[in-house]
Amino acid sequence: MSKPLEMRLRRFAGQLGYRIAKSRARSIHATNHGEFMLIENVGNFAVMGSNYDATLEGLEQFLRLDAQVNGVVLRERGKKADA
Repeated sequence: MSKPLEMRLRRFAGQLGYRIAKSRARSIHATNHGEFMLIENVGNFAVMGSNYDATLEGLEQFLRLDAQVNGVVLRERGKKADA
């Protein structure tokens, strides 16, 4: 798993009104899969990966599609939007 990708997706999720939670399970026998969950901030409910089974790649696809549908321009840290 890529830590820079995870941090970038956390910023993107914040811009769109979501947050990303990462499973803290360390046991191979845990009921969750040890990956990620996407949570909607206002209603505080899981949008994706309710069993912590969402991948970073899946989260990225979802967030990009959500941004496109809602007309939001996702910005990288330190980069300015074109005027």
